[in-house]
Amino acid sequence: MGQNDIIFYYHLLVIAIIAATAIVTLGGILKIGIFKSVPDSYKKLLVGALLVELSAAFIGIYKTLPQLEFKKAEKYAMEIKYSDLITGYIDRVSDYQRSCFDSFQEPNRLGSFFRCEGYVNTYTVLSELTRQDGFQDALQVWLNNLNAEKKSCIDHYDADQDVFSECKSVLGRYHRNKIASKGVGEGELYVSVDNNHYNGVASYNFPKETRPVILQISGKKIGDDHISFRFNQSASAIEFESRYIPRESASFEVCLKQTDRGIFEGKMIISDGFKCGESDIESYQSIANVSVREIL
Repeated sequence: MGQNDIIFYYHLLVIAIIAATAIVTLGGILKIGIFKSVPDSYKKLLVGALLVELSAAFIGIYKTLPQLEFKKAEKYAMEIKYSDLITGYIDRVSDYQRSCFDSFQEPNRLGSFFRCEGYVNTYTVLSELTRQDGFQDALQVWLNNLNAEKKSCIDHYDADQDVFSECKSVLGRYHRNKIASKGVGEGELYVSVDNNHYNGVASYNFPKETRPVILQISGKKIGDDHISFRFNQSASAIEFESRYIPRESASFEVCLKQTDRGIFEGKMIISDGFKCGESDIESYQSIANVSVREIL
């Protein structure tokens, strides 16, 4: 017989003794069946024995329970100062997406696209109507009255409709980077710590945005003074000229080091191969400087 078998039969025996005592005690108190003739003096002993057994069982179970812990979320203030995100941005986009930037110029590329999108909607409706009797001239009359901006817009749409449909996302991403470039975002973190691992949420305002987004936080402590945080952002949208621009889901990682002032400072790194607490952070490209301090 193995050790596990002995432990199993031991627990089974204890349960059987408690069950037998409980049956006899309850049977005597309630005067049921063969237990009707149990003397009152024995009933008191049985009740006492049952209480002792239950107390011992309760204490034994209590000792095997893990220690009760209440995790408390600490509150932190976070500030992110973004670097120049626009210089060279257009040179890094895919060749087929570059036509979005060639067709829609500054100072408001995204606004120009939205105006063009309105013209395109009219154009597609009239194109459909020309296929129906009685509307053969509707499209041509409309095209003849377009100014240079509107004609350029329709030409861009006709040249490659698939690329045009992507311009909203491409220019929306450019617009968000333009707003954040050299700007400052602020937020509050609510983080709990368990065995040097961090979990929580953040309410964060991107630069020049008034509505916060909620970020999921996970992280871990590295060594004595480094913390690596990963922020996960769900898909959302931002308002622009009474329209909404989709914001794709994303995640970013920051590497922080505690300073002599007790503040955690670091950078948001986008380069491959970087390891927080191990790599020389100054030799890697970052898109923002990050500071986090506890709110007492």
